[in-house]
Amino acid sequence: MISFPWRLIKNTVSSFFDDRAPRLGAALAFYTTFSVAPLLVISVAVASLFFGADAVQGQLKHDLLDLVGEDIAGGIQTMNLSRLLLAISALLTVSAAQAETGLASYYGGRGHRGEMTCAHRTRPFGSMVTVSRAGHSIRCRINDRGPFVRGRVIDVSISAARALGMMRSGVVRVSVE
Repeated sequence: MISFPWRLIKNTVSSFFDDRAPRLGAALAFYTTFSVAPLLVISVAVASLFFGADAVQGQLKHDLLDLVGEDIAGGIQTMNLSRLLLAISALLTVSAAQAETGLASYYGGRGHRGEMTCAHRTRPFGSMVTVSRAGHSIRCRINDRGPFVRGRVIDVSISAARALGMMRSGVVRVSVE
């Protein structure tokens, strides 16, 4: 009697990890975060057609009051609708780009010799990130996927590793923005 539920749980957990659900879930969450701003722009535009631009701006001011404070929320009330949508999109995009902290390693990398590049699991190819470690900070371009070692957040090229001062350590704790 107990063996069936145990077997069901064991098979479920095994299938969950075999299908790479945690990695795919992280990628889905990352891209969903960046799609919220365009959806909000469309929703506000449609809502302003039905309820009027002033009513929509007033409601947005009320809803954003806790998020950004009284001064900025008051400034939002005076914006025209197109500026308001642009400001909300920028606010959501910037707040979505949170810093990650974790372990970094270096690898041979792909790209031109000496170029500071890196591999990240979910960030878009070609995007620039700032990697910081113990007072050293570099900008590098994402051109590969990885790292594929649990606990690591980024792999940097050899030239980036030199600039970060991590050649001796090999694996160091960094912040990625």
